[in-house]
Amino acid sequence: MFRPGLIEPQGIKSKTKLVRISYMVMEPLLPLVRAAFPKYVTTTERMGRAMLAAAKRGAPKRVGCLTALGMVARTPPSEPGRGLE
Repeated sequence: MFRPGLIEPQGIKSKTKLVRISYMVMEPLLPLVRAAFPKYVTTTERMGRAMLAAAKRGAPKRVGCLTALGMVARTPPSEPGRGLE
């Protein structure tokens, strides 16, 4: 299970108007939020890579936070049952 705190969109746009407005309001604050809480902010690309790695190779443990998600995404594919990158 993946449970990110904040997903920063990269090159995509939500179909939901409320989400689009929320991200427009948050956009100027994202660098501050990212600096203050780096463990809780990820990007759509990083999230996608971690999800693909977990589906393809499995995760070393139940992925419940962004720290574990980052570990899945960064672990070399040469280690079976681990991440991608």
